[in-house]
Amino acid sequence: MELLADRKHSWPNSSFFRVNDCEGCAFEPYCKRLLKIKTGKSRIFDIQPHHAQLKQQARDLLLSPEGIELRVNRSCQVEGAFGVLKQNMQYTRFRRRALDRVTVEFALTCLRMNIRKYIRFSIKNSLLFYWKAPEDLAPET
Repeated sequence: MELLADRKHSWPNSSFFRVNDCEGCAFEPYCKRLLKIKTGKSRIFDIQPHHAQLKQQARDLLLSPEGIELRVNRSCQVEGAFGVLKQNMQYTRFRRRALDRVTVEFALTCLRMNIRKYIRFSIKNSLLFYWKAPEDLAPET
């Protein structure tokens, strides 16, 4: 792998690297999937350290105990709500055409659903259950 200094950078602090021999590499199809010309033995990469740092920060936040807790709770909430809207309430299409009217219609539908949920839980005298991460939960790796 060699550093290329003669290329024009699209982002500040980015660097170009050329890999000279890609043949036989396990990642060759993945690396060349977006290229117009897929033949050839070399590939040029644009490395952006700030982008890599932001990706690592996002990965660390997702794998932290708080991130795990949010992912567990979110996975069981969002799709279920749309399923209830479509299947149980027979809400399969919008009745309005303009974007602002569709927005109001959907907001009212969501309000209706939240009021329905509030009444159901107030009759039962129980609160919603959200999974809480244990205190000793270690971050994922």
